[in-house]
Amino acid sequence: MKKDRSICCIEDCTKLCMSKGYGNFAKMCAKHHRQKYSMSTGNQRNRLKHRLDNECIVCGWDKGPCDLHRISPGSEGGRYTTNNVIVLCPNCHRLVHSNLLQIQQD
Repeated sequence: MKKDRSICCIEDCTKLCMSKGYGNFAKMCAKHHRQKYSMSTGNQRNRLKHRLDNECIVCGWDKGPCDLHRISPGSEGGRYTTNNVIVLCPNCHRLVHSNLLQIQQD
């Protein structure tokens, strides 16, 4: 039996809220959650996502939007280019940034 979820707290949005486990973002729909969580939504990143497969290279997850992970971090001058970006699902992306998952580079 599914629990009833309320409508997104962002004004004029009629989509359902996220499920439990998202902290402060639980009262937002998936679209607004991702916009708040993401640091920027530049056109360059969107173009890269369309050129790359939208499937996690680690686990193969393709059930929703994936993240772009920079191999060379932005703090070291890494940019969102096809040579410096890999596609990861949100879970694998968090594991990489927590140093719980290592990505083998060719």
